[in-house]
Parts: sequence; C-alpha cells; structure tokens
Amino acid sequence: MATATAVAEERLLSALVYLQCAAGCLILGVNQQRNSPYGRQATPRCRLRVPARVAWAVQELPSLALPLYQCASESAPRLRDAPNCILLAMFLVHYVQRSLIYPFLIRGGTPMPLFSCILATMFCTGNGYLQSRYLSHCAVYADDWLRDPRFLMGFGLWLMGMLINIHSDHILRNLRKPGDTGYKIPRVFSQLCRHSAQLEPLAQTTPGLSRTHLSGTKLQPKGGLFEYVTAANYFGEIVEWGGYALASWSVEGAAFAFFTFCFLCGRAKGHHQWYLQNFEEYPKFRKILIPFLF
Repeated sequence: MATATAVAEERLLSALVYLQCAAGCLILGVNQQRNSPYGRQATPRCRLRVPARVAWAVQELPSLALPLYQCASESAPRLRDAPNCILLAMFLVHYVQRSLIYPFLIRGGTPMPLFSCILATMFCTGNGYLQSRYLSHCAVYADDWLRDPRFLMGFGLWLMGMLINIHSDHILRNLRKPGDTGYKIPRVFSQLCRHSAQLEPLAQTTPGLSRTHLSGTKLQPKGGLFEYVTAANYFGEIVEWGGYALASWSVEGAAFAFFTFCFLCGRAKGHHQWYLQNFEEYPKFRKILIPFLF
C-alpha cells in the first residue's frame, strides 16, 4: 500500500511539472499576441475586481500555507536533512514577504481582475504543493550538498535576485505619494537633470551658492536596475527562482523557474511598450528585462 501511494505521489508531482511547463509555454505564446489583463493593461471589460492588497495576500498565501503544513507534518521524512530544510526555507522566505509584508506596503494599487486573482491562487496552490511536497518527501541530497558549487552558486543567485526584487518594489512604491494612483517613470538620473536645471537661476542670483552645492542636497542616483531595464522587479524574481532551481538541482525547481520566466517576460514586454506609448521622454536605451541584452 505504501509503495502504491508513493508511485501515485510521484506521478502527481510529475504531472504538475508537465502542467507548469505547458502553462508557461502557453502564457508566453498568448502574451506575444496581447498583453496580460493586469494593472495598467487591464481593460474596462474586467468589471469584477479585487482590491490590490487583498488580491496579493490571498493569491500568494497557498504557497506559504502548504509548505508550513508540510513542516508541521510528522510524515515529512526528508525534512530531517539540512539541504531539504534550507531549500524549503528559501521558498518560504519569499512567500512570507510576498503574502504577509508586500501587500500591506502597496500604495494605491490598481484593483486586480477577479479572474486573474483566481488563476494566480490556483497556480500558487499547485506550485506550493509541488515544491513543498517534493522537498519534504522525495528529494534526496548528498551529505555535503550544502558545499556543492551548484548549491552555493544557486543560493547566491537566489539571494541576489530576492534583494533586487524587494529593492525594485521599494523604488516603485516611492514613485507614488500617499493617495496617488497614477504611473510614473522609475528613474532618478532624469530627475537630477531637471532638478539641476530648475536650480540654475537660484545658483546664478545667490552669492556664494553654486550648482555643486545645490546638486549635493540628498539627491543621489538610486534608481537601481530601473536605470537599465523597465522591469527590474521582474528581473530580480527571475534571477531568484533561477537560483533556487540551481540550488535544488531538480526538475521541480527548474519547472518553476521556467514558468516564472515565461510569465514575467510577456508582462515585462507589455509594460515596456506601455511606457513608450505613454511617456515621450521615456529612455530609449532602457531594455525590457535583461540589462544590456533584452
């Protein structure tokens, strides 16, 4: 009976991997034809909407709750091993931030179409089960896996990607003042130029005051990767899950990273086109998703 259950479990996890890869390919293809109905690309036809904070908290929560359930379960034999625990912790850290912290930092977010929220909840449920079940019941690693170059490089990429993602979200949030709901260009260099131009008359008419003094007043180029790409937050998330896939060295992790790339690549392209259409001064040198390349 135990063997039959294990075989059924392996088949279910394999099916989820194939489904995730197929969904990624489908979404990538569809997004080449039309933009995803989300945020600034949402059409007026999407009448049923969920407040942004509620949508983000609800849809991301399954990817936090299911791994926590596996951790609390007594029938999770692989979680006795350090590599499995650390890899699952990497997954959990992201979704603690995404479901319990990020939603409550949103400033004036655009309500999310209900259909998009439902699809995101379904994905987080399936992926949360896939990653947590694999790491808690199936994955077997060598005793020295935490010293393996694949894990070390993957962990470094995961950490770097998560920090880029969080920092980029911080930049986007601070483009809006409390109560703002519109969109602005996430950049600082151009603001420095405009600020210096506005201060030039003051520098010329005030004795002892130069542009050097004025330009040094707490205005620093802190645009992060938004100086190079439109979707720096998406780039960070792609790097993060690519690192997780490398560190876990698993088909399950690779499928998640592949889906993330397919999903965010199309969305980043839509955001880039939207900025070019709506802001004449939008930097033409700025790439879509990958600095200097794409």
